[in-house]
Amino acid sequence: MSSPSVRTAIKAHLAANWSASPVFDLSDYAAFADIPQGDADAMLLLQFVGGPERIATIGQVENHGWREDGTVFFHLCLPTGEQSARALTLGEQLVIMFRGKRFGDFTVDFMEHFSDFAGAAIQLNGRWHGWSSALGYTSVICA
Repeated sequence: MSSPSVRTAIKAHLAANWSASPVFDLSDYAAFADIPQGDADAMLLLQFVGGPERIATIGQVENHGWREDGTVFFHLCLPTGEQSARALTLGEQLVIMFRGKRFGDFTVDFMEHFSDFAGAAIQLNGRWHGWSSALGYTSVICA
């Protein structure tokens, strides 16, 4: 799981800059009533995978620096049967929104373009077609 500071920064950036669809953190409970119901609705799901935290600098006892390398998956879900144009447009907006951004102690290293390729995209039965992108980040914590 990604560190709390990374999770907070990602969600705050989306809250301030993303209005195209509701956003749900897959780590949290979401009631069925909260999920969009209309045929024109979309939703963005966040999956904080995280990654290793390694020692980056050696200091005095208990004063080392640490580097967290992690991943956040963005799952853009649109109604099944809809053509790809809106998904690609919304996905590109998200890529541009996070490309090269720095949030305090962490930096976005990469964000992939969205894909619905089997194995890369979230698979939801029923009315949703998933498009996914991975955001890679590095966070340096200096004690």
